[in-house]
Amino acid sequence: MSESQHTIVIADDEAHITHVVALKVKNAGYEAVVAHDGEEAYELCLEHEPSLVITDLQMPYMTGLELAQRLKENPSTASAPVLMLAGRGCALG
Repeated sequence: MSESQHTIVIADDEAHITHVVALKVKNAGYEAVVAHDGEEAYELCLEHEPSLVITDLQMPYMTGLELAQRLKENPSTASAPVLMLAGRGCALG
C-alpha cells in the first residue's frame, strides 16, 4: 500500500482541535498530517495525496470549502474525500 492509503490530512486553525483529531486518527492506525490553515493543508495534500482530508470550515487564508473546491479541481487530489467540521453554528449557501 502506498502512503496515500494511510494518510489523513487534518486542517484546523485551533491547535487543541488538531491535537485531539490527530490522536484519534493515529489511534485508528493512520498517519496524521496536521495543517493550521487552508493553504498549508492544500500544500500538504499535494505532497501526501491523502486518503481523507478532515478540515474546519472556517479558517484563515483559505476556508475548508475553498480547500475542498481546490482539491477537486486538481487531478492528483480530486478523489480524496473531504470531511468538513464546524465548531460554531453556520449556514452554507
